[in-house]
Formats: sequence, C-alpha cells, structure tokens
Amino acid sequence: MTSLFRLRTEASARPENGFSLILSVLDERQTRHEFNSRLTPMTRDHFLNSSRDAHRFNLNRRLLSLYRREVEAHGPPRPIRIAEEPSHFRSHPISIRWEDFQFRQGRHSVSLGFREPDSGRSVRLNLQPAPFFYVDQSKALRAGEVSLLTCPSMPLRGRVDGEEVEGEAWLDHQWGEMSAWFLSQEKRGRALGWDWFGINLDDGSVWLVMIHRDMKSGRPLARYAVVSLDKKKPRLFTEFSAVPTRRWESPHTHIRYPLVWQLQIPEIKAQLEFKPLADDQEIPIFGIMRAVWEGAGTVSGLIGGRAVQGRARLELNGYGYVFDLRKNLSEFGERVERSIESFLPRTIDQPQLEKYVGPPRWRHEPEASTETLSKPVWDLLDRRGKRWRPIFSLLLLEALGVPSAPYERLLSVIPELSHTGALIIDDIEDKSKRRRGDTCIHLRYGTDVAINAGNTLYFLPYLLLAQQPPLSERQRLRMYELMVQQFVSSHFGQGLDIYWSRRLNRRNLSRWADDSMAGKILQMYAFKTAAPLEAMASACCIISRADRRTRAACLAFAKSFGVAFQIIDDIHNFNDSPGWTKTCGEDIASGKLTYVIWQALHRSPPAGRDRLQRILCSPALRRDPGGLKEGIGLVRESGALPACRREAKLMVEKEGESLSLFLASSEPKIMLRLLCDHLLELSFQTRSAWIRK
Repeated sequence: MTSLFRLRTEASARPENGFSLILSVLDERQTRHEFNSRLTPMTRDHFLNSSRDAHRFNLNRRLLSLYRREVEAHGPPRPIRIAEEPSHFRSHPISIRWEDFQFRQGRHSVSLGFREPDSGRSVRLNLQPAPFFYVDQSKALRAGEVSLLTCPSMPLRGRVDGEEVEGEAWLDHQWGEMSAWFLSQEKRGRALGWDWFGINLDDGSVWLVMIHRDMKSGRPLARYAVVSLDKKKPRLFTEFSAVPTRRWESPHTHIRYPLVWQLQIPEIKAQLEFKPLADDQEIPIFGIMRAVWEGAGTVSGLIGGRAVQGRARLELNGYGYVFDLRKNLSEFGERVERSIESFLPRTIDQPQLEKYVGPPRWRHEPEASTETLSKPVWDLLDRRGKRWRPIFSLLLLEALGVPSAPYERLLSVIPELSHTGALIIDDIEDKSKRRRGDTCIHLRYGTDVAINAGNTLYFLPYLLLAQQPPLSERQRLRMYELMVQQFVSSHFGQGLDIYWSRRLNRRNLSRWADDSMAGKILQMYAFKTAAPLEAMASACCIISRADRRTRAACLAFAKSFGVAFQIIDDIHNFNDSPGWTKTCGEDIASGKLTYVIWQALHRSPPAGRDRLQRILCSPALRRDPGGLKEGIGLVRESGALPACRREAKLMVEKEGESLSLFLASSEPKIMLRLLCDHLLELSFQTRSAWIRK
C-alpha cells in the first residue's frame, strides 16, 4: 500500500507543495510488516504553524504542545523521517520522483516504483486502466468540498527484485478541502476520523464503505456504501451497519483498533465479515493522530443467501488521538492490573502457592494465604490507584528503544506491589484512617494481617526476576542489587520522616529553622518516594543496555520526578475537593513536617508563623476540627502551595530537558513527558477556593 499526500498551501505569493508518504508491505506467509513514513520540510513547517491554532479543537493541548516542542528540537518521532523535497513533480498528469518512490500517470497505464522499507527489494509495477467511478463525498459526508475517484480493480504486472509478478490493485484519488475531513469547522471544533473498507469479492463484486466519525465520542457523523454487484452499475446505500467484534492493542503506540467487523446491508440481504491477514499493520504518521491502521484482510459471508468471499483492505484513521489522558491511562492501567493478577491471583490455590514457596514437605494451607495476603492486597488494589509507576517504567523502556511486551509483567508487578506494600505499612505508622477513599487495611483486617501482607509485598515480586527469560545472569544480578538498594534507601527515608514527626515541638522547630532543613526534607523524599522510581529507571537502563551518560540522565529524571511528585502529594493534602480521597490537612493532624508545611512556615508573616507552629506542635490543637481548619487556612494563605508547585514543575522540566538529549525522538518519549506533566497537574484540577483564587 502506498499513500501519497500533497498539501498545497498559500504560504507565500507563490503556492507551495508539501508532501508526505506512507508505504506498507505485508508478507502474509511470514506475517512480516514493513513500512515507511516520511514527509518534506514544507509539510513539517505547515504543521508547526497551523498547530498553534489547534486550541480551538477538542484535542489534548498538552500533547500538542509537547509534540510541537519535540519536533522543533529533535525532529519527528522515529521511525518517521524528514526527506528532502521531491526531485521532480508535475500535477497534470501526475508524475513524481521522491527518493526511491516514483509514480507516473501515463495515457495507457500508471507506473509505480519503490524499494521495500526493510528488505530493500526493488519493486516496479504497471497498473492497467479500468473503469473508475466518482463519489461526491461533500454530499455524502458533509465534510467540505471533497471528491473521490476510485478504481477498485486494476490489473497489474511488474517485477520485484527482477522476479515477474502480477495481480490486481485498488487505486483511489481524493482531493478537495481535506481539513474538513480531519477537523470539524465549528467554533469549538472536533477531531474527526473514519473507517474505510475496500472489498473485492471473488465474483467480481465491489464494495466501498466509508464511515466518518467524531473520534472523541465515536459517534458516526455520516456514512455511505457504494456496492457494485455482479459488475452492474454501482448503487449507493446509507442504511447499513458496521459493528466491530474484536479489538487489538498496538504494542508500539498502545492505540486500540477495531480489526474484525460485521458489515450488513439489509436491502440486498448482505452480511460480510472482515478479518485482517495480520493484526500488526499499523503505520506511524506525522502529527498527533500518531498512527493509522491500514491493512489487508479477507471477507466472507452471504449475499441474498449465496456464500461469497474475497479480499479487502481496511483503513482506520483517528484512533490515535488523545482527548482525555485519564481514559488512556485507565486503559493502560487495565493491562497493568492483568499482569498483577496473573502473578498474584485473587484466590491463591495449591499450584500458585508452590510457585511462591515450593512444594510442601508436609502440607500447604492455600486458604490462609488468600485470607491474609490476596484478600487485603486486592482490597487496596481495587480502589484503583493511578498505576503510574508501571506505566512510567514501560514508557521509559520503550523510549530507550526496547519493546516493553517481553518485560511488561516484570515492570508492572514489581513497582505496583512494592508501592502497595509501602502504603499498607505507612498507614500503620501514620495511624491513618483512610486510603483511596476507604478504610485503611490495618483497620479493616487487623494490624497483624496488614504488617504481614505489606512486608510480603516488599519481597514477593522479586520472584519474577528468576522467571524473566530475556535477562542475562549479569542483568539479573544487577537488578537484584539495585532493588535491595532501593529498599534500604526507602526505609532510611521513612526513618527520617518518623524522626521529625516524633520530635516535632517548638524548641526543635526553632533549632531546625535554617535553610538546610529544606534540603534535608527533599533528601528524605529522594530516599522515600524517588528511590523506587530510580530503581525502575535503572532496571530499564539495564534491560536496554544504555550507556553510562544515558543511565545517569534517566536516574536524574526519575529522582527529580519522584521528589516533585511527593511535593505535589504534599499540596494535595490541602485539597478539599470532593474528588480527593484523603482527609484534607491530614499531614497537619499527624504532625508531619512536609516540604509544603516547612515552606509555609518560612513564607508566613511572624504572627501566622507563630500560630502555625503552635498548632503543629500541639496534638490537641491539630486534632481539634477548629484548630485543624485554622492550620489549613494558614498554609493556604502563606503562598507556599503555588510556590511549591512551581518549584516541582521546574525541577522536572530541567531534568526532562537534559534527558531529552539522550533519547531519540519517539512516540514513547513524548507520551512519557505527557504522563509526567499530567501527574504534576492533577493537584490543581480541583474546585478548591484557594486554587481558583
């Protein structure tokens, strides 16, 4: 499949042409998919200029901003590339030479030439004229002045690496105001996409099906089917159904595409099923649509009670748009959850218990493990935390150039279960009452069960290291070492937190009141919160065999983000939005010396500082509802919350820019930055009065 796009702009007194090309080759027998995606500098520049106005549309603005910055600084995401302008182009009749790609319309044939993207084999084809039919899509789809000339069956002959080949081709020529196909033209525009089917049945019948969609809602805006049965004059249908019955998630972009479809046209008693020849026929494209699925398949079914079959192509455009990152993260989180459940099932039976501890010498009791481990742990996991630590790890590994699929279980289970164990123990130490909107585990199941479950989760996930086949022995040993270091650092950080909380009084606050205390608190965050993230970043570097400088940049970014995330969590603690699942002001009530509270003490005027100190250092005052409310107000009035937010964001921005120099421009790199930016913004998407102010 080759698709050449010509963009004609009025950027200067003389109209200019920009070009982009996607090329896809599927070897059905080996299910090998090769592709090429390229564009000219003119097309890139047009995107950068026009995207400044994209705030009018319902796209994720932050993704658009990050994408633009990445393209400006480092070029398009790999494997998309910038290619020089075509050495030759003529529009009437069309003729183009662009590197290895050649296309020319002659009087009696159409010639096409290119090199296969991976194998490099030379392909030279001649397509013979055949009947075309015209579709005025501006009427059919109400999407601007757009026309389509299609020839669904053109005989072809040619050579592939000198070997003669023959077959049939489908040729479309589409032109007009294409912007209306991608974006609705209302004041608050919507991103659009489509599902396109080109079907050749063995009896010579032809189907062309098009469904234009609002991609955020998935709602069809317009549709048509052009069907030519038994080589008769094509008929236009608008009453038909197209229902997806199976979806596939790309391992490259994590976009979910509907790949198996049921098509029905009641008027002609037709029912066809489309199935792809291979699931992975995704092609990356330039822009925040990110990729399209464009692939070959087969169809079979009934028309008027008669069995039919044939070949087909399916194009799915617009499924890669990101509208609500929460929804995307939720889908990613479902994969993480499946990985966790495959390792720690909700009910532990005899075979599963033996995987953990080996066969018994006498007799196992699986029910005890279910009641004291799986049940309390899944109680907390089902409260649906953000699962961002595994997602961070998987995206970082992909940004380092390694497919995450072979390591998905490892990078999902270790950070999420270790973190869950830490939450259970933290709640016991902090005497917390609520976690993720419900009763803490130690209050629901007992402190003894909670301590045992939490401590088990510190060690249980590391059984996976022995089961991870892609790792060498050296990699396995290095990962064991860094995980041990992570737990040592985390517990030293927790010790600092406990030390300051136990000794929180007016005398000690005065003794600690110097600039070094802020640094000590940040170092405590580096131990307690950032160390697990650093460990996962280090694991990604070990798996990818990253060089020393890249590894240093990855660890610095992970550390800065872990510390920044804890600062954001401190800010969250003063969030009274109904959507916040912890008790507002819990850090004050517990007598915790967080970075935000420390900054509030330093930023408050003398009277406010003195009163906040009194509340912090008096268990009676800080637990009294009135005293707690007053303390919360003093922190908010100090200006510490927006100041700490700015500091956290700048910290991550600085290390993110440094890391960017060591990572090639790629889809996972952009999505990793989008994830981190999103997590740092969460605490300010609230209805709290102090935020609005």
